[in-house]
Amino acid sequence: NDPNAPLNFLTPAPIPSAENPTQG
Repeated sequence: NDPNAPLNFLTPAPIPSAENPTQG
């Protein structure tokens, strides 16, 4: 089992922010 799987599951697509405004 990938230990990062749960973390990735709880982490949706890149959240739009000042650093990445193009993501939203």
